This record gives sequence, structure tokens and C-alpha cells, in this order.
Amino acid sequence: MFTKDSVINKGTKQFNLPIFSEFNNGGQSMFSQDGKKYATTCRGTGKIFLADFDRCTGVLSNPLVYDVDTLSAHSPLDSTMQDYFTEGLAFSPNGRFIYLYMYFNIQQLDLWDNNPATRWSVVAELDTTWDAFQSYSGMQLGPDNKLYVGNWGGLSKQMSYFNTPNAKGLASDFCPRCLRFPNYGVTSPPCMPNYDLGAE
Repeated sequence: MFTKDSVINKGTKQFNLPIFSEFNNGGQSMFSQDGKKYATTCRGTGKIFLADFDRCTGVLSNPLVYDVDTLSAHSPLDSTMQDYFTEGLAFSPNGRFIYLYMYFNIQQLDLWDNNPATRWSVVAELDTTWDAFQSYSGMQLGPDNKLYVGNWGGLSKQMSYFNTPNAKGLASDFCPRCLRFPNYGVTSPPCMPNYDLGAE
């Protein structure tokens, strides 16, 4: 824990689920914009871990684990190909939604919806044709409160984003490859500190 004049080791805390192994070498962790929630996912687990976070003590509490559905990989060569790796996530600006990206799909989890049948929405599939698609990699909120989605490999000149990530389902308005750059090399958006959070 960081104070005005010290760094204090508060120890470690362990939870039963999800279980990460040495082979789950991809993933992403994120705090909500108000600093009160923490979420993480890891490649291979097919789960999201969510907990309350106390900024004063650094303690995580009230853990929840959400199972993530396997989806189609949209392959024209093999219709049975599945997308099951949970790669990363980000909160919406208002903290209501968690956006989870996989290789070929992006899902939205509504934390205010207690109905398992309606809390999940598929909000994006491929952002271009199968042959040109690079798989999703990295997701970050921008200072404009749009949610930016990166690509694998740095072979693109474009990045996709959600115009209204505080909206449920398709109303989040996914804009495929709408952020355009003059040169190749677009990968993941930068990890931006939340300068508006302020003191607790």
C-alpha cells in the first residue's frame, strides 16, 4: 500500500477460484474507474474473477467468478472451430459492464443484471474479413470514455472502439477499425492511469 511517505507490505491474499497455471500466460487485470472493483481474466481459464477493492487497505473482498461461454470463431474453413480463450477485459466508465475480449469475439457482462440468461451480450465479432482479421489484443478506456480494442501483431493501420460503452448490448456501438493511423504498427492501446480518480 502506498501512503504519502511510505510503501507498506500488506501481505498476500489467496482465493480458491479461478485457478491460474503457469501455462495461462495471457490475460488482463483492471480496476473500475471509481476504484471500487477489480477484475481479471487469464487465457485458458474461461472465467472472470471480480472482487470489491478497498483503496485504503488494498483488500479484495466479496469475490465472484463468472464462467464465460465458448463462441464460434467464425472460420469459413471450419464451422466447428471454437473461440474459448479469455484474453483480456475492461470496465465501462460507469462500472456497470465488463467487456471481455477473446481471440474472435467481444462479450459484455452486465454486473447489474442478476439473470444469467440476459447478463451476457455478444457485442462484437470479427472487425474485418476472416483473411484480414488479426485477433483482438488489449483493451483500454480512453480519456474520451470510448473503449479502444487492439490487435495482435502490429500489422494494422486501424483500431476498433466502442463509442458508448456505458450502454447495454449492441447499443454500446462497436465501430470496427474506425480509428485510423497513417502507418502500420497498431497493436494494443496504451495503459492509461485514471488521473480523475482523486484521493479516497
